[in-house]
Amino acid sequence: SLVPQATEAVAGKAKIATTAIAQAGVNDTDFITPLKLKNIAFGAAQSSKSKTLVSGTTYTNTTNKPITLSVSMSSSSGNAASITIKGIQLFSTTSSNLYSCGFTVGVGESYNVTGNNITAIEFS
Repeated sequence: SLVPQATEAVAGKAKIATTAIAQAGVNDTDFITPLKLKNIAFGAAQSSKSKTLVSGTTYTNTTNKPITLSVSMSSSSGNAASITIKGIQLFSTTSSNLYSCGFTVGVGESYNVTGNNITAIEFS
């Protein structure tokens, strides 16, 4: 006799998700182990580090998890300080005050920070 495939309503055999399937997050039939869940969970096993950002440079999140950044910067002589993610401007000012902003960058997404006195902490 054949054992049916397990579903939300039917007991049966099931397949454990590979690491690649767990990271992709699109399969709704394979099961995920607690270790794989921990390894892909947002914020789990991530740490903070100072990051040097060069004004006007585009950076891409090449990790397999979203990253969060906390950035402070200022503008000068009418040049704007800004943050852009995926081509969408998140923040912009021409004030010479020091501003801080936190934002999350998805896997494979790009971001750009312009301004002066840029300091950044990355949680990845």
